[in-house]
Amino acid sequence: MGEDWPVAMYNQTRPQKTTMEYYTAIAYFLSLMAIGNIMLLSLFTAILLQNFDEEPEDENENDDDKPKEKLTFKKIFS
Repeated sequence: MGEDWPVAMYNQTRPQKTTMEYYTAIAYFLSLMAIGNIMLLSLFTAILLQNFDEEPEDENENDDDKPKEKLTFKKIFS
């Protein structure tokens, strides 16, 4: 549906003969847009929170390498 949803909604509501069909089509498209936006927002929030929960790999690797570097420095300059 994408960005062309107003045209699709207009095409569905225009030929309706009864008022009930007209309002049903409008309610369908509005609920479709609301649910789609909520799902997209939830997905974005979940990805964002997942990135905050993970520890950076670079910092963990550097912490393990520091003692080795200190020992090498002590051997060279002692």
